[in-house]
Amino acid sequence: MKRIFGKLLTALIILSIAAILSSLAPSHALDTGKTIKGVVLKNLTWYDIITWKKVPNANPERAYVMGFAYNDNYLLMMQKVKDPRMISQGKKYIIYVIGLSGRKVSSINRYYIPLFNVQQYIDLNNGWILLIGNNQTQLGKFNILTGKYEKLYAIEANKPGFKMTGFYTTDERGNIYVEGFFFDEQQRAESGDNYFVKLDLSKRGLKIFSKKVLNTTEVFRKVQPIRMFYWGNIDFCVITRFTGYYPKEIYVYSKRYGGLRKVDTKDFIVEIAASRNYRYLYLAKHRGNYYMYIRDLKTGKKWDIKSPNQLPLVYPFISNNGKLAVVAFLDFSKQAMDFWFALEKDNFKLRKFLDDVPAGSFKLSSSGKKFSLQNKEGILIGEFKI
Repeated sequence: MKRIFGKLLTALIILSIAAILSSLAPSHALDTGKTIKGVVLKNLTWYDIITWKKVPNANPERAYVMGFAYNDNYLLMMQKVKDPRMISQGKKYIIYVIGLSGRKVSSINRYYIPLFNVQQYIDLNNGWILLIGNNQTQLGKFNILTGKYEKLYAIEANKPGFKMTGFYTTDERGNIYVEGFFFDEQQRAESGDNYFVKLDLSKRGLKIFSKKVLNTTEVFRKVQPIRMFYWGNIDFCVITRFTGYYPKEIYVYSKRYGGLRKVDTKDFIVEIAASRNYRYLYLAKHRGNYYMYIRDLKTGKKWDIKSPNQLPLVYPFISNNGKLAVVAFLDFSKQAMDFWFALEKDNFKLRKFLDDVPAGSFKLSSSGKKFSLQNKEGILIGEFKI
């Protein structure tokens, strides 16, 4: 599954936010009367905007929205602390917990953690999240309702350990697997390969990494040279491969559904995304046209959707159940973006919900119901009309 810094489209400089395109009035919990240019309200149930001045001590240049948690009722954001006095007290990073209820932003809480950086969060969907941080050397548990942080594992000098890569995935039973490798007292790796290892959250220390399940290096070794990959679950990975100078080939890995195999070739494959239930999405140019392709590995179903006005689409997302997809168009010259979502029940017909908005960093909730867009002026949060 993706890293929080994955979907590596850099958050760009954002311009101003102004008037709305619809006469209907949404709720605005923290900024009454504030509206956003470009919101296509007919395709949203609600939306809200948080300006940076409403987030205590937030710095738009350092803050980063991590994603949603706990049944999509919270949005998480992090920011590195710069104050030496705070750092000396162990307050090295801030996690902002933004509560969402009643079709609006209902609360913003700020907590400090002792990690000096965070590479990944994993939502346990019970008020707790796992944090992989300190350059993948520490695994911790953080309660988004109370701010409590507990260290579960950290690499120690002159002791055997496990070095995480920052990637993780899950299975249909909810088990969590983190990628990395074991090493000995002299810091020598057990082998040259990375593995997905099952977590046992009842344990602490090195025992939390309970069982090697999949050699990921062995999977990728057969598909070189790789441009990008995306794990949907422990048995499902989508991979793009270079052919010459361009990524033209799509491979999927699934032990249950045919092993590792090539499934398509296009003129240029832009980006990919995968769901937990064996659906995947890829954006590509083929024979002069741009498309969004959605495939179901279990059933063999296929959807080929032409890009609106033949725009080169980017930034694909797909919900965990594979029933909702999101794509975007980035206008570099204007530093602006258009966003569409698509539903399986409509044969993934593209429906625009943001039109020519200032560019930024987008997040889709795991259920596919809610989204956020972070930019220089603040954070836009909304819910799709499904």
